[in-house]
Amino acid sequence: MPHINLKIAAGQSEVVKRALADAFVASLVEIAGADPELISVAIEDIAPRDWARDVYDREIGPRPDTLYRQPGYNPGQLPR
Repeated sequence: MPHINLKIAAGQSEVVKRALADAFVASLVEIAGADPELISVAIEDIAPRDWARDVYDREIGPRPDTLYRQPGYNPGQLPR
């Protein structure tokens, strides 16, 4: 029963968000054999000025062992 919680910089349209959710579901079905009826996807808008505090400091920085892809930005250069 996969659940994906995507945090994304605020400003994306509903069309883009729905396309992202559909792509995640399709990938989970194709790659992991998940039942599409059991997949949920949440998308959370984060203001860019809050990214360092709300996302990097809470979820990325302290949990590197859970990342399968590292961000390509320097956290010290994010707005605070």
